[in-house]
Amino acid sequence: PVGARIEKESDVKYETVDAGRILDEMANANNGLNIVILDACRDNPYSRSFRSASRGLAIVNTAPVGTFISYSTGPGSVARDGDGRNSPYTAALLQFMKRPGLTIEDVFKGVRQRLRKETGQVPWELSSLEGKFLFRKMVESQQQKLAMHLLPPSSQKWKKRSVWRKREEIWKRSVKHCKREREALAKIEPPRYTQRTGRGTAAEVVELVNKAAKYLTAYGTDKAFKEFDDSTGQFVKRDLYIYVLDFKGRCLSHGANRKLVGHNLLDLKDADGKLFIREIISIIGSEGRGWVDYLWSNPTNKRMEQKSVFFEKVGDLVVACGFYK
Repeated sequence: PVGARIEKESDVKYETVDAGRILDEMANANNGLNIVILDACRDNPYSRSFRSASRGLAIVNTAPVGTFISYSTGPGSVARDGDGRNSPYTAALLQFMKRPGLTIEDVFKGVRQRLRKETGQVPWELSSLEGKFLFRKMVESQQQKLAMHLLPPSSQKWKKRSVWRKREEIWKRSVKHCKREREALAKIEPPRYTQRTGRGTAAEVVELVNKAAKYLTAYGTDKAFKEFDDSTGQFVKRDLYIYVLDFKGRCLSHGANRKLVGHNLLDLKDADGKLFIREIISIIGSEGRGWVDYLWSNPTNKRMEQKSVFFEKVGDLVVACGFYK
């Protein structure tokens, strides 16, 4: 406890609380979420009488499901007390906890990055969380401000407020994306298909991917990527187009939006938070080809619709094409 006064070894028994007992009580309470923050990683002056390590705080080996345990530094290390009211760890934690919209994982990642940069101290976490937790949710005004920041650049003026609102609602879903995704999405302008009519089918998608795979094998990446990126070429058919990824999720070619090329899309999520690019890479590694469904904005009508993508492994690349159902 904060007010504990430990002047001799026998005080430990009466002035402190066993962390294991606290975790046991949490387990008995059957809570869905338990958070334990231990900024107590200091030297043990009574190490000769204890079986635990003489430096730092021992790692807790057992905890109920739904528990998040944070240590102010790593195993066998000691944390700094600092010169102010709070330790550097607690000061950084208080600052990041106040930021709205950050998950608990994002909060402690921010703390770790700051401490490692400023003091060399590296906090650790142990987690068995199954759900999502935020210390502070975004209020509506903050969501609107972020959504407006994420709106992609446009070469045309939106004259009707109804159209603008639809566009704003679509991109407001990007609020839940992580920082890396937001930076990529902010540079992306939805492709236009104003001169193309009709929708592609599953059979046409498979046919286009097979055709692209043969072309890539026959002519190599340079010529193939140039052909895939040509919006008026043979690999763009109505709302169907080819895009190519490497096994790390980096976009190498895109028939609808060249601004995506060079971006790592591995952590890109659909409107439901599904990491569909990761699922594609996973299936490619085990089966070599397959289908993945996800929820995405249809650029022809600006509505969220179910999309299905077919993909195939070609050497160390992934050739893919999707259609809206």
